[in-house]
Amino acid sequence: MTTCQSAQSKKSFSWGVIPIALAAVGFALLLLISLYIYKSGHFQIDSVAIGDLNLSAHAPQVGMKLAVASSAPNLCVIYSGLPPTPVKITVDGQELEVSNDWLLGRASAQPSALADGEHIFAIKSGQYDERWLVVIDTVPPKVSISHPVAGYKSNKNKITLQGTADQPGAVVTASIGEHSVTAQANEKGFFCLTLPTKRGLCTINWNVHDEAGNSVSGQRQFICDFEPPQVEPVIEQAPVTASNGKSYERIDVGPKDPYTIFISKDLTLDIKATDADSGVAKLDIYVDGVLRQSVDNTEFTVLKVEADGQMSQEVISAKSKDDDSNLTDASKTVSAKNTLNYRYKLPTLYEGTHVAEVIVYDNFGLSTKRGITFGVNTTEKYGQAPLGLGAVGDDVAELQRRLALRGYLQEGYVKGKFDKKTKEAVMNLQAEANLGQDGIAGVLVTSALSTRLYVNLSQYSLVLVDEANNTRYYQVAIGVDEHPTPLGAYFISDMAKDPTWLPPNSEWAKDAKQIPPGPNNPLGTRWIGFGDSVGFHGTPYPDTVGTKASHGCMRMTIPDIEDLYERVNVGTQVCIFKGDEDDPILKRYWP
Repeated sequence: MTTCQSAQSKKSFSWGVIPIALAAVGFALLLLISLYIYKSGHFQIDSVAIGDLNLSAHAPQVGMKLAVASSAPNLCVIYSGLPPTPVKITVDGQELEVSNDWLLGRASAQPSALADGEHIFAIKSGQYDERWLVVIDTVPPKVSISHPVAGYKSNKNKITLQGTADQPGAVVTASIGEHSVTAQANEKGFFCLTLPTKRGLCTINWNVHDEAGNSVSGQRQFICDFEPPQVEPVIEQAPVTASNGKSYERIDVGPKDPYTIFISKDLTLDIKATDADSGVAKLDIYVDGVLRQSVDNTEFTVLKVEADGQMSQEVISAKSKDDDSNLTDASKTVSAKNTLNYRYKLPTLYEGTHVAEVIVYDNFGLSTKRGITFGVNTTEKYGQAPLGLGAVGDDVAELQRRLALRGYLQEGYVKGKFDKKTKEAVMNLQAEANLGQDGIAGVLVTSALSTRLYVNLSQYSLVLVDEANNTRYYQVAIGVDEHPTPLGAYFISDMAKDPTWLPPNSEWAKDAKQIPPGPNNPLGTRWIGFGDSVGFHGTPYPDTVGTKASHGCMRMTIPDIEDLYERVNVGTQVCIFKGDEDDPILKRYWP
């Protein structure tokens, strides 16, 4: 009884479930149909992607160019609702195989490789017909960097990257370290970016990409040096003891400008130049404003740019440094050592104040100038050394006495210090004597202020001009045409009383014998020699004076040669003129 009831109960349950299941299925179908009807009535394209380009469904149609870097860009359509008809994708009218997934709202297709150039991409579904003009561009831009050149040297805190791209509008990005800037090439493809630099070796990393997304990258290295070189010049003198017993150690010219006076002629300028960045390239040494020495501290190198953009340097020999054939595909540059120690021996300088200047250049053109003011006083004896501005001592006092005696300084102006008035007086004397106006009392000035002899051969005349500029004239005999008296400037080298005549080493005297002092001696009673075995002397034949009679010497009467002998000294200047020269001395003493 119980069993039958249970079977009956199960049967009733089965028949009750079926209607419910059928109702659920029907409801689901109804929902699907409703959803389909809804989606079909609300179909729209949400987005379109061609390659890496995401486009609006309603993007401008043919007329607007879109650039894509891939030759086979995938075209993907995302849509809402159900497409009225299966989505079709075409390229240049050629229908592609489309993968449609209406449940995900997605359709995609990929063409075979397309040639670079313009192509029409289209999407169709029912009344929807969207098109785009797509430019396939797979070629990266060609870029030329014009500045900076490889190995460029800069002393600025900014650098300009300049170049051209073969595609106008290309975007350029450049960076040095963490600093980056971006610019766009103009209609001619030119671009220019400015970046801050740093000391030492700098690397510019650059990238240029076109509208399609093609890009090219590279780098350019250069060197920056902002700091000028350092230089420490010092003047040293050899250990000396002043012969006059005086020692000038320091003269304070002014409270802000003390300087040292050296008593040695053996002076050296010791220089230490340094540059930590690009090295000491060269130094120039000036003494009193005149370039005396230029020192090159560089080596010529070949600078090469490797495939990875890095630079390498190779030192080349001096023999090949100017041979461009050795520098193919490379540029010349120089490298310099960071330190230069140099010792320069100063020339013999006039007594007085001097300025030594050193200009040091680094390899980037930065320079530093240092100067030293110093004095020189090596002697107190007049005429032994040139005198100039700043000189002090007895020799200066003697110079001033002689200048005053000649009227170039006021009487009694003997200070013992070579000042501006003394320099002006020296320059006036130089101008009058046609000696060149440098204001330095050298040998020509001291000679002009000393007793001096001038000879006019055409007049057979000798004039003595003493320190006070007084004159005394003598008549002389001169050399015959076969043995002429030499022209030029000389200094008396030897003097003798009652000389012995010795035969000269000459063809005309090969058989002659020496003649002792006496009335028959051809030199008379006095000999005043200068030049090469030439001189003034007396003669036992006074009637020859005033003619061409000698073998080059100048004969004088015995009274005249003895008078002249007492008025001159070894070192007295002798100037011999032919007589037709355009010289102020001739015009002054033989007007």
